[in-house]
Amino acid sequence: MNPVNRYPYGVPAGTCFIKVIGEDGMFYDLTTVSDSKKHIAMLTNEGYDADIVPPRVVPSCTLRDFTDGLNSYTEVSFRGGGNFYHGGKREGAGRKSTGRKKQNIYVTDDEFAKIKAFIEELRSAE
Repeated sequence: MNPVNRYPYGVPAGTCFIKVIGEDGMFYDLTTVSDSKKHIAMLTNEGYDADIVPPRVVPSCTLRDFTDGLNSYTEVSFRGGGNFYHGGKREGAGRKSTGRKKQNIYVTDDEFAKIKAFIEELRSAE
């Protein structure tokens, strides 16, 4: 069974993710909010650890979608794991990193002038 891309623009309101941990590993389920407690109870009775988690912690994965009822599920390809309705990280998006980061040091004004000149010399050599 190939997973379907059921929610290309994000999961609908009124749903929640459930992180399930068992002997066979960890996976995620998607249920309606109204069915979530019942679903967690069913999983716990089967020997799994289950808990509701926020969408931002759910990685790109294939998950089980129980939003049509708890008796059956659809395998869904879930990409991103973030807040879909308000953008989020996308591969290749954003400014490329220069590798630079802010560093704090305590120096005198004279030392700062020498350090700044040295950094400009280093960068002009690149």
